[in-house]
Amino acid sequence: MNVANQPQNALDWCTLGEELGRAGKLEQAANALSRAVMLEPTLARAHYYLGVTIGRLAEPELSLRAFERAADLKPDDAQIQQGLAKALSSRAELARAIGHFQCALVLLPSATNLWTDYATCLRNAGRLDSALRAAGRACELDPRSARAHHERSQTLVELGRFDEALVSSRAALELEPEGAEYHTGLAAALVDTGQLDAGIDAYRRALTLDPTDAMAHGNIVFLRAFQVGSSAQSLLEEARGWARAHASPIAAHSHAHENERAPERRLRIGYVSSNFNRHCQALFTLPLLEQHNRENFELFAYASLARSDEVTSELRQHFAHWHDISRLDAAAAAALIRSHRIDILIDLTMHMSVSLLGIFACKPAPVQIAWLAYPGTTGLSTIDYRVTDRHLDPPDQPAQPYAERSLSVPDTFWCYRPGPGVPPVSELPARARGYITFGCLNSFWKLNDDCLRLWARVLGAVPSSRLVLLAPDGAARARVSEALSRAGVADGRVVFVSRRPRAEYLALYGQIDICLDTLPYNGHTTSLDAFYMGVPVVSLIGDTVVGRAGFCQAQNLGLPQLVSDSKDGFVRAATALCADSIKLAALRQSLRQRMQSSPLMDAPRFATNLEGQYREAWRRFCAGASA
Repeated sequence: MNVANQPQNALDWCTLGEELGRAGKLEQAANALSRAVMLEPTLARAHYYLGVTIGRLAEPELSLRAFERAADLKPDDAQIQQGLAKALSSRAELARAIGHFQCALVLLPSATNLWTDYATCLRNAGRLDSALRAAGRACELDPRSARAHHERSQTLVELGRFDEALVSSRAALELEPEGAEYHTGLAAALVDTGQLDAGIDAYRRALTLDPTDAMAHGNIVFLRAFQVGSSAQSLLEEARGWARAHASPIAAHSHAHENERAPERRLRIGYVSSNFNRHCQALFTLPLLEQHNRENFELFAYASLARSDEVTSELRQHFAHWHDISRLDAAAAAALIRSHRIDILIDLTMHMSVSLLGIFACKPAPVQIAWLAYPGTTGLSTIDYRVTDRHLDPPDQPAQPYAERSLSVPDTFWCYRPGPGVPPVSELPARARGYITFGCLNSFWKLNDDCLRLWARVLGAVPSSRLVLLAPDGAARARVSEALSRAGVADGRVVFVSRRPRAEYLALYGQIDICLDTLPYNGHTTSLDAFYMGVPVVSLIGDTVVGRAGFCQAQNLGLPQLVSDSKDGFVRAATALCADSIKLAALRQSLRQRMQSSPLMDAPRFATNLEGQYREAWRRFCAGASA
């Protein structure tokens, strides 16, 4: 388009901008479109394409303003309404986005992509039933839309309808077998149905198709710890592979630190998380935050949240400074943190959930520490320390390999609080039933054939016993039943339960006499929940740090007899608890008090211990020592 002959024609400048945008010449396109709106401020089309273009240039604020202006000028244009809705959705302004999607659908009710975008927005807003209907409508309009089937699968996963999710995931892959995101969708559904190895393979396939997918790669790093046979060295190598692929390329954003090197001064501590909301992490962060010494530490929160809730509000009141970084990329978030002169930055997420490790790759703080997500390693050379304790990483045993130096607190990695709405400890179920009920309410992907065979040995040693197991409905339960049946456990001895809200989940412990822990990855939060509800947990010590959680918790409770380093010992420990129902009932009634009196719930002690480790790490930095 030649605008030289008519330099004041806004429509020509708009058309030129569109053409430049299609050619990928985004800055030139933005300039042409800006000229168009300057010449004709009421040209809605120019504002719309300007929004599209500067959105691609990663300027979300300007993009949103352009879409809003376009919608003001031409509210009956479905394309403009959709553009505005997507811009709002990307900024997590979901209520507004939903309204504009609905306006667009009134104008264009048969657009598959519009229904799919709407479904995604509804899912992100937590309106899962509505999201499923919207995704279903998209599939009806175009059964050959891989994206629509993928969105339906994502929603079904969040609804816990995993068998249906697998069907939709595979439908998407049949249509677009090279779509990396569709392999990640399949992986998520496979993992949640307990098909861990197949899920990891699907994530690897996604990573092959899109090597830049840091989240898929991070899921592999996280899930490898649940695989039987994974060694500490192999887990470190996996994590370092992630760091080479996704952290090293952005490490150029790191800069020298000018923080005052005074070892005893008040420190600025930053906590970074995508889980500052109704997430199990709050059971551990709230006790610490309440006890933090404000004279010695100034607390900053850096939150990247898909949704805020009442727990977010509760957490927020414990920070002197709260910053929403959900709309910032890693480099921008790191720049913000650096501008606040944070002394010690704590990552609470590692490779779980929505990982924020890219921020730490930029090294915005002179001392960086990983804690809470799980005891393990991030693989990043820019994270100086990992928090652990003397039970998880015993000083008298050969050290496991980690990318970080270990900061060992004296007692426990976890400081627990059960949260509101906790039911009282029930009477021992075996007294009324006349038989022992074992149970496991851990995440289903922690189960594997080794675990089931070990539990079957326990059930075989206690012939009249039953097993309560949290598992998704459908094929997952059938696979577990078949595995236990092969090991000699009749179907009638296994009772399956589904996931449910926290108070109802805690009440399930009222049906269980003894919990059997998972391997090689022990229960962490779930075991603490069980103990608090009066249910002892029998554990097998694993070969990696995540398999020593049961040992750590039992030692802190003064109940070493619950833990064994052999499978034979595990069976003996479980059966010994069954031998005397009076003793088992007394243990049940004493466990909550035992928990409350232990380091596992001593928040002042935990905060003092952790702060002591923070201070030592800072002194080391001030002295010029390497981590």
